[in-house]
Amino acid sequence: MSAAGPPLSNSPTKITLAGLGAMGGMIAALLARGGAAVSGLTRGATLEAIRSRGLVLDFKGERHETKIVVDDDPAALGVQDAVIIAVKEPALAGLAPSLAPLIGPETVIVTAMNGLSWWFFHGHGDRRIACLDPQGAIEAALPARQTVGAVLHLWATALGPGHINAGPGDRVILGSPGVLDYSALAAAFEAGGFRVQCSDDIRAEVWSKLLGNLSGNPISAVTGATLDRILSPEGTLDVARALMAETTAVGRAIGIEPLISLDARIELGRSLGAFKTSMLQDFENGKPPEIDALLTCVSEIGAAKGVPTPLIDAMRALVMLRAETAGLF
Repeated sequence: MSAAGPPLSNSPTKITLAGLGAMGGMIAALLARGGAAVSGLTRGATLEAIRSRGLVLDFKGERHETKIVVDDDPAALGVQDAVIIAVKEPALAGLAPSLAPLIGPETVIVTAMNGLSWWFFHGHGDRRIACLDPQGAIEAALPARQTVGAVLHLWATALGPGHINAGPGDRVILGSPGVLDYSALAAAFEAGGFRVQCSDDIRAEVWSKLLGNLSGNPISAVTGATLDRILSPEGTLDVARALMAETTAVGRAIGIEPLISLDARIELGRSLGAFKTSMLQDFENGKPPEIDALLTCVSEIGAAKGVPTPLIDAMRALVMLRAETAGLF
C-alpha cells in the first residue's frame, strides 16, 4: 500500500461521515472498530437512533454495535482530518456548502459515491463537468486539490435507521486525482478491516466501475429487473453490452483505457446474482436517482469530444421521464 505526495501534518484519525445510510453507516462502523475517531453528519430518525443506541452493523456473521458522535450541525463536529461524503449525487449540491466547518486546509475530502464527481478532471485539463457542478459551487466548497476518490466494492443495505446489513465485500480502492498524500487515511481503512488498494490512476478505476453502473442501473430503473436478468442473454445483455461499449469509447477519447474487458465486467455483474441496483432501490424507496453522475456526465463528455452516445442518451431520457412521472426529478 502506498500513496504519493508530501506528508500531511496530521494523520487523518478524526473522520466524519457525511451521510450515514447503508454505505456510510458500514464505513463509519468499521473505521470506528479500527480505532479512528469517527463522527457522523446525519439527521432525522437516523440521528436519533444512533444517539440513543449506537450504530449497528451486521457484517460477516457478526454484529457490531458502535457508539459514535453524531450531529446534524457540522459546526458541532469541527475541523476534521478526513471527511467522507457518502450521500447520493442529487444531494451533494445542497450539502457541499454546509460542510465548510468540517474542512480545513489539510482535510482530506473523500467521495464514496457512484459515478463521476466534480473533481474528475482535476490535473487533467481541469474541465468542469457542467451537469455535476454547473456554477462551480461544489468545487468552491470542496476543493478538488484536497480530494481522494474511493471506488467501493462493497454491498450494504439499511434495515432501519442506524442499522446496516453488509454483504461479504470489503474491497476499497483509493486514489488522488492530484498529488495529495492519503496514506494515513488508507491505513485507517485497513485498520477497520477493509482490503485497500491505492491506485495511481483513480480516474481509470472510477471509469471501470462506471461501466457496470451505467449499464445495469438505468436498465433496472426502466424494467424493474435484477442484475442477473439484465445480464442474461434472454434478458437485456446486448443492451448492457452496447451501453458499456459507448462508455468505453468516451473513456478512450479522454485518455482512459478500460482496466477490465467487457466480458469480465459482465461476469463480475453476474456474480452478484439477483441484485437490485442502487437506482432501482432509489425508485422503490421514493428517492431521486443518480442520473447525472451515471448518465448525463458521459453524454456531456462524449459531446465535447465528438463521440456519439445515442443509446446512453436514450436510456437517460427514459430514466428521466420515469423520475419525472414519479415526482423524483
